Amino acid sequence: MKTIHFYINLLLIVVLTFSFESCAEFKVPVIEEYANAEEPKPEEPEEPEEPGENDLIIPISQSTQFPRFHTQAQIEFVAGKINKKEEPWKSAYNKLIELADSYQDREHEAVEDFHTPAFYGGQDENIDAKQGLALDSHAAYANALAYALNGDKKYGNKAIYFLNAWAAINKTITENDKDGNDTGTVLTAANLISQMMIAADLLLGQDIWAATEKTAFKTWIQSVALPQSFRLIRTKSNNWGDWGLFATAMAYHILELNDKVKEELDRIPARLPKCISADGAMPNETRREANGLWYTYYALTPITLSAQLAYNTIETNLFTWQSGEKSLKKALDYLLYYELNRTEWPHWTFTTDKVRSKDAPTDLYEAMNDYFDDEYKSFVGSFQPVLGGYKGNRVSHHGWTFATLMRVTDRKMSKYPNL
Repeated sequence: MKTIHFYINLLLIVVLTFSFESCAEFKVPVIEEYANAEEPKPEEPEEPEEPGENDLIIPISQSTQFPRFHTQAQIEFVAGKINKKEEPWKSAYNKLIELADSYQDREHEAVEDFHTPAFYGGQDENIDAKQGLALDSHAAYANALAYALNGDKKYGNKAIYFLNAWAAINKTITENDKDGNDTGTVLTAANLISQMMIAADLLLGQDIWAATEKTAFKTWIQSVALPQSFRLIRTKSNNWGDWGLFATAMAYHILELNDKVKEELDRIPARLPKCISADGAMPNETRREANGLWYTYYALTPITLSAQLAYNTIETNLFTWQSGEKSLKKALDYLLYYELNRTEWPHWTFTTDKVRSKDAPTDLYEAMNDYFDDEYKSFVGSFQPVLGGYKGNRVSHHGWTFATLMRVTDRKMSKYPNL
């Protein structure tokens, strides 16, 4: 038995030895096609095109918070169109630079107490009292936008000059006159200072504006403009409330209180059914009879400005708002129809239709072309480049100030900074 076990163990040793030797001799077969292949090199990133000699080189924001009313992507899109000399952007840009240059020698008219007499108590006095803020805010916006598009510091510094002046000097916004009567000052302030905030939005992400000066501007918005104007009127049912809401939302954006920006803008869908009828009329504005067309425009302007802010901040498309038979689009179309057919205006008897002009509401509809597939292109017609906020040659109010210049074709809503 022992002899059998001996031979079995001997046989196992021979088999295992042969197996290990066989394994040691085994080699992975070489496929000649790949024998001398080199390691693949990573793809080189495409080099960006060198800017042309006269191309705009825009300053890049150092902040993800700013700008948001005009996003960085929108600015880049517009600058690209200008560099390619595409119309209507090129002509609109030339107009902007002409305007910004015209303000280079302007001195600010900031006042410690901002107050305007009631418009219907004396139009000339009202215009004179608000013209300083109207021109300063217009100058700040024009120069801030010029700087955003071309990086020329003379424009950035001039915009900052106006923003700093009002932040340092203005302490109060006084609504009532000496007899205690309302004057509309708080509405005027909300309208005009909102334009200054759009200018600030373009500059708060840039190093050209000193940190201490940025803080001073924010402090002015927080301690003067917001409590003494914007928030006082934001719940009113007519255009006062529309301007108050937009200015309040912009103020919270400037102050980087993003939850409050959303809180304000989220109020709009509940507010609009109270402002717009099923046929598109805005009863709180049309009751102004002969002036109802103007006040409908004056309400739709801040509503649509708020809609753009919502589009770029909380990613909500208010332009498509609809509730039953009511919609923002219907309100826009209602105003447009009667602007073209004034003798049919059901709220007042006009004997003739108005001669078309470059003034309101042309700026509103130029801006709305972005969101409604150029539907209003024929109405805007020959008035490009459209500049909003004018009555004749006078800067009157904050509208869609640079409606043609800042157009973005095929606009899409998505997360910042993409359109």
